[in-house]
Amino acid sequence: MTTLKTLTILTLIFNGLILIGMGHGFGPVIFIEILTFVFDFSKDLKINMLGNYEERIIPFSFFSIIVHLLLIISFFVKSEIKKRLLNYALILAFLNITFFTYDFLDNSFSLFTLISSTPFIIIGLILFLKLNIKNLNKKKF
Repeated sequence: MTTLKTLTILTLIFNGLILIGMGHGFGPVIFIEILTFVFDFSKDLKINMLGNYEERIIPFSFFSIIVHLLLIISFFVKSEIKKRLLNYALILAFLNITFFTYDFLDNSFSLFTLISSTPFIIIGLILFLKLNIKNLNKKKF
C-alpha cells in the first residue's frame, strides 16, 4: 500500500509539472513560480483571479507556491497537524486549478492546462481519500 509520504511527494511533483500555456509556448508551473519572483510582471500583465487566462497566471502561480510550501512543511510536522496541512494544501490546490481552468470550454490554453493537470488531480484525490477515509472509519455516528 502506498504511504502518505510517497503520495505527498507525487502530489508535489505533479503539481509542479502542470503545464501553463503562455504566448507561443508552454512551461511547467514550477518555472512560472520562479519567474513570478524574478521578473516584475506588474507592468506587463494584469492580475485578476477571474479575468482572462493571462491575468490568472500570476494568482495561480502564487497559490501554487502556497500549496507547495504546505506540502513541504507537512514532512516536518507531527501526524495530526500533517493531516490538516495536507487537507488544506489539497483543497487549495483543487480550488486553484478550478479557478484557473474554469473557462476550458472557451479557451484552448485552459483546456491544455486542465488536461496536463490530470495526473495531479488523480494523485491528489487518492491522497485526499486516503487521509479522510481513515478519519471517517474512526468516527462513530
